[in-house]
Amino acid sequence: MLLLPPPTLRIEIMNYDDITLSTLAGLSAWEKEINRLAGKTEIWSLRSENADEPYKLKFSDIVDWVEVKTIDGNIINLELTDGTDMKIPIEMIVEMTVGYSRGGVERCKFSLTEARSKVLHSDADLTATLSSERAWFLATVNYTWQDKIDLAKKILRQDIITDIMTRYPTIESDTEAISLITNPEIFSLASDMKVLELIYADLANSGYNQLYEAKANNYAQRYAHEKDKAMSALRLSGYEGDTVGSRAFFGGNIVK
Repeated sequence: MLLLPPPTLRIEIMNYDDITLSTLAGLSAWEKEINRLAGKTEIWSLRSENADEPYKLKFSDIVDWVEVKTIDGNIINLELTDGTDMKIPIEMIVEMTVGYSRGGVERCKFSLTEARSKVLHSDADLTATLSSERAWFLATVNYTWQDKIDLAKKILRQDIITDIMTRYPTIESDTEAISLITNPEIFSLASDMKVLELIYADLANSGYNQLYEAKANNYAQRYAHEKDKAMSALRLSGYEGDTVGSRAFFGGNIVK
């Protein structure tokens, strides 16, 4: 009877910086009102509907060059006619920077926040006029707390690094400390608590009722609790000669 070797189990280790710890859907499981309170962000763009008959943009003065950013994050250099006229591409433009050497200014930026206006304003005295308002296009509408989610992950990251480097003084850098973590998913609850704390602290500071302040304080306490629980189960890959992962234990004193 031929005995086959057991199959090899390959476990993919996710880095802390690459993992998603909190989502809007996950946060709404804790607080249903989160979706209703989420910020609304409209991103407008300029684009031509037809490449053969593009919309045009005319600058109020001669410019040296034009560089635009598309909704996909690509950078495109556009040609100018007579130094003032530009054809708008069919790609959605969300930002525009031009070379403009006037009054000590070397360049200026158009944020494209006018939405439906034919006259565009830069951060200098340069303006531009659209050939048609139809060039405006609503690229996307976001209902999200993504800024708070990103900030919470950043704060949590620094708290984790501080605890690790306090526990293991031989670790020399933030990058080394965070790269050693093999089970970053255990911080998902702590991340949710920190996001909710930040959201309700922001709402409380914006003049909303005291209930939001109480919720912010509650989630701050729950964050500290969930973070400490996760730190007690933290595994550090390859540390102290352990190829599987060392478990780091953290403790402290409870004081009033």
